[in-house]
Amino acid sequence: MKFIHVIADDGTITQKSPYTENGARVFLYAKTDRLVWESKDGRHYTDSIPYESQRLFYELRYMDMCRKYINGLRRTREEEEVQELTTEIVRENGVENYEEDELLGLCSKTIRENNYENDDFLTYVCFELFKKGQYDKVILTYLASYYCGATSDMKMLWREARDYEVHTHKLAERILTQMLFSEELFQEAQVFEQYYAEGAYFRLQQAYLVYMSREYVVEERKISRSVIDIICREYEKGEDTIDICKVAVLKYYSTREYSPQTRKTLKKFLQELCGKQIYFPFFLSYEKDWLIELQLWDKTLIEYKGQKGSRVMLYYSLQKGGEESSDYSTEVLTPMYENIYVKKFVLFANEKLKYYFKETIDGNSYRSDKELCVRETVQGEPGRYGRLNDILIEKNESERKKKIQAYAREDAAAAQIFTKEQA
Repeated sequence: MKFIHVIADDGTITQKSPYTENGARVFLYAKTDRLVWESKDGRHYTDSIPYESQRLFYELRYMDMCRKYINGLRRTREEEEVQELTTEIVRENGVENYEEDELLGLCSKTIRENNYENDDFLTYVCFELFKKGQYDKVILTYLASYYCGATSDMKMLWREARDYEVHTHKLAERILTQMLFSEELFQEAQVFEQYYAEGAYFRLQQAYLVYMSREYVVEERKISRSVIDIICREYEKGEDTIDICKVAVLKYYSTREYSPQTRKTLKKFLQELCGKQIYFPFFLSYEKDWLIELQLWDKTLIEYKGQKGSRVMLYYSLQKGGEESSDYSTEVLTPMYENIYVKKFVLFANEKLKYYFKETIDGNSYRSDKELCVRETVQGEPGRYGRLNDILIEKNESERKKKIQAYAREDAAAAQIFTKEQA
């Protein structure tokens, strides 16, 4: 034999294998396949040549193997397919089950696709990423528009957003509103300055200025120059200015130099407050001409800071010359502002004021230390007060009489002139 042929059902030769002394091997893939032997002389034989056949696969076993193989391919394909991640899937499965970079991409994509619409869960995920340092400009812009949480967190967000040049006006407004509502302001000056520069809501701006002014005047809290400048600028623009803001400005500049423009504003503040009988000891630090005009030049102002809701009484004794008096006059004081009490006296050159305060609250009384007040006088001061002091400090008897006579003539002339004007 030379070859063995495998003939298919349609007559085609599917295999042709050479026959050797060791035999030959062919594979039959269908029951209809037939074997044909070809001899060296070209003759062909079919059933007369014995051969050995061995069945390698049984159909049921083969189908089961194929089924398992196909199912395995299907499972692999399903696992390899990437599931499109959404915020709803993250909500169901939990944020902790996803990588930070995966969530970052999802949040940034969702924000852009939804045109920056607010979503509470999305805001939560974005801020969790922000706290871990995972954010981009899109996420910062979204959080600046919608995030509202602890004041310290919002301020941290505000600083980062400013570094990325993200618009933070709404965020600053929420920070200031929350701080004012809770009355816990800390390191907020920069936030307010930027908010004011971008156009502040008037009521919130006014509330902030009033609060800061009150803290400065009543609680001795430090105040930034920028706040003082804003108060003056708003007043010069014609905006209504609350009295406590005017007091804060006057207190601030009572120990500092000021510009010509500020000088005009300070004088107006003094005039408006004194017209309402509002005055504080630091008012006396201003220019002599202003004080004379406002009838404060000859005044001595004493101040007491009590507790809120307490009743404060002043005990005082005016001692003239070298006289010592143990009798004290009493007066119930009304607060000039909140818990600050101010009393006004006119002290002449030969007078001393001894005083102390007694404060009563919840049935308990507290007494301050006794204080002594003496006014320094200079000879030749103008006005009625100055003339009287000149008489009191004059040691030469004849000169004193001349000054008394001159004062009497001027007083009579003034009385006559003003009487005629009134008529």
